[in-house]
Amino acid sequence: MRPIRSVFLAAGATLLLAVPVVAQGDEPTVNGLIVLPEGSTLEGANVWTLQVQDTSLADAPAVVIGQDGGLVDDETATEIPFAAGFDPEAIDERFTYTLSARIMGADGNLSFINDTAIPVITNGAPVDGVEVPVSVVAPPPGGEARVIELEADPALRFLQDGEQITAIPVTPGETVVFRIDNTAGFAHNFWIGEDEVLAMPGATTDVGIPDWDLGVQELEWVVPDDISGLRFACTLPGHYFLMAGDFTVTP
Repeated sequence: MRPIRSVFLAAGATLLLAVPVVAQGDEPTVNGLIVLPEGSTLEGANVWTLQVQDTSLADAPAVVIGQDGGLVDDETATEIPFAAGFDPEAIDERFTYTLSARIMGADGNLSFINDTAIPVITNGAPVDGVEVPVSVVAPPPGGEARVIELEADPALRFLQDGEQITAIPVTPGETVVFRIDNTAGFAHNFWIGEDEVLAMPGATTDVGIPDWDLGVQELEWVVPDDISGLRFACTLPGHYFLMAGDFTVTP
């Protein structure tokens, strides 16, 4: 099956997936509901997908092992039921499997997506009654993303215009593209997450750029409404305390 890389670019209101797991015939199935947040609406026909993914390897693309999806054209709908079957032969009890949900609007743009990978099959067994938080994807202001150019240098620093940075101003709801040039000639990475996660050597999150040795990598990110506690960092051993910083709110 073709690997699929999952990139989470969401901010705003919350969706919940209530996910009990049952078996239908010989095929195990993850069943549940995609529940729209209070006050949200579906304008026109919307295409939705729910995937069961193998996300065991942090530096490798997620692999889809099961999915469900369809069309919903009821603008008053507040819940979308799903039943994502998966091949039990594809399950390795050492690996972790998560859910990914997306809703594409009538204009073809992504409207809702979960921004947290939630385990649904661990130690070879499905987890019952899972809730997967999903958020509204905010459109980029003015139709264009803001580019933030950084350098990851040999002295273990993130530089902007030649100066080391420890804070990046962002606006909740905006879309930014981090364009990072690794000039070190050895590995750096770039991850966004909570401090207690990023401080762990080699840590990864759902939003970031895995290790790369040289040249430019890009990351597109929709800034969430609440950025309190979020930081950016290179998490390679020995890099974090020199290559980490905060996000500050710009109106």
